[in-house]
Amino acid sequence: MIQRLQSVYLLLAGITATLLLFIPLARFNVSGQGYFSLSPFGIDSINVAPIGGTNSYLWVIALCTVLVAVCSFCSIFLFKHRMLQLKLTRWAIVFEVVYCMTYAFQCYNFQSNTTSHFSFTIGTVLPFVVFIFLWLAARAIKKDEELVRAANRIR
Repeated sequence: MIQRLQSVYLLLAGITATLLLFIPLARFNVSGQGYFSLSPFGIDSINVAPIGGTNSYLWVIALCTVLVAVCSFCSIFLFKHRMLQLKLTRWAIVFEVVYCMTYAFQCYNFQSNTTSHFSFTIGTVLPFVVFIFLWLAARAIKKDEELVRAANRIR
């Protein structure tokens, strides 16, 4: 049921998480070597030779992004099973937190291995937007479940 508020939040979280697979997450200006772009599938060099040995945990970022998107889209269709929908949304929040921690570690790791300057991109902000959408969806699901339980008590 797309007209429910939590379904809208979950849809927006899923779309935003899917976008994270296709846009650069951060940009680094390595002095003397050029620009490098961090994406979930690797560190891409722009007009320079690639740097090896820095893609160690990027598979975690890609996996968490896919899991968040899948959990969000699957949760939309579990509207009849609110508790399962809430559990799946909470798991998506956990995957998003793991994503953010791995992303921060990878940026720190790349910046400490090279003398680089970190530049923000839209991909830097989107994980936090996904987290906010998931949190709002979980809150709306919980509120909906409490409303149904209160209605059952009245009957």
